[in-house]
Amino acid sequence: MQKLNFILAIDIGNTQCKLAIMQNYFIVEKLFCEHKNLKATISKLSTKHIFEHFIICNVVQTMQKTMQAIAKKNASVILTHTSKIPFKSKYASMSTLGLDRIALIAATQQKFKNSNTLVIALGTCITYNFINSKNIFLGGAIAPGMQMRYKAMHYFTKGLPLVNATKSIKLLGIDTITCLQSGVQNGIIAELNHVISQYSAKYQNLNVVLTGGDMLTFATQIKYKIFADANFQFYGLYEIYKNNTN
Repeated sequence: MQKLNFILAIDIGNTQCKLAIMQNYFIVEKLFCEHKNLKATISKLSTKHIFEHFIICNVVQTMQKTMQAIAKKNASVILTHTSKIPFKSKYASMSTLGLDRIALIAATQQKFKNSNTLVIALGTCITYNFINSKNIFLGGAIAPGMQMRYKAMHYFTKGLPLVNATKSIKLLGIDTITCLQSGVQNGIIAELNHVISQYSAKYQNLNVVLTGGDMLTFATQIKYKIFADANFQFYGLYEIYKNNTN
């Protein structure tokens, strides 16, 4: 089988590493791995695909050396706060804006350019990221993610257990576990719908993008029209790759 040249996009997140073999905006293959297994996973992918160029986004300080070692051996674009980005910004301090959030906003340039767009990423934290119809990023919000909320109630109390999320969330909890599940997940649902309603009231023709690891848990609970895509950040990384190699 002939091997084609692709781009390897690497997203080193707080919880895990996500990797995507990309050709233009098409994802050929996607893998997840623990931080410690990143190099081995790249090696595994290299036996199946030829990727001469990398785009890397890293938000984990302890992974800096690993990222630099990968970049040193390959033609790479490392997303930093000085990278060329395809949008303007009025954020007070771009140097403190999370690189993952930069990638998410960059992704709007492919599908929602020059449109009011709210990108909600449901991961370790929930981030709200708004770019207006003039292609200017204005900011957003950061809130605890689902697992963080579950862990907080367990670690900061003496009696509450650490429980797992549920797919069949109910309003009325009938025991400690279902009460915790109702509180965490219904709380997030209420938060999401409220935030979207506030943006919708202020900005016309609002596009709402839902992405992140917990996207599927909440996508069907949103009362508003949304565009749900688990790969949205990868599209942003590819957009940034183009901006920094052309």
